[in-house]
Amino acid sequence: MLYAQSPEATMCQSISYNFFIQFLNSVANGDVLMPTGIKVNLSDVYLFYTGSKYVPITYDSSKYVLEFKLNDSRNRFRPSCKTCDGCGKLTIPIVERYEDMVEGWIDAICNLVSGFTTA
Repeated sequence: MLYAQSPEATMCQSISYNFFIQFLNSVANGDVLMPTGIKVNLSDVYLFYTGSKYVPITYDSSKYVLEFKLNDSRNRFRPSCKTCDGCGKLTIPIVERYEDMVEGWIDAICNLVSGFTTA
């Protein structure tokens, strides 16, 4: 979340949100590959976000928060998450290019596959 909600900040968040939706659609279509050539699937993204590969029957999307964080060239930011029982917060970088969003998510999911995530 940006602290100063200027029109520019709102526009950047909107662009990054659209990139995130585009990324999810690309994952659903099988168009996103890890460096090993394995397709990223939605259960990997969901596992990163919630800690589980499966959507629970009692899923309540209002318990999950999507937050945007400014990405600068000095402190390259990757998606991060905080999960606990029944709630979670996903922090997504504000990026200028769709490719940066995809690169960040592939890195995050590769870390998850390796057994750790960075916050």
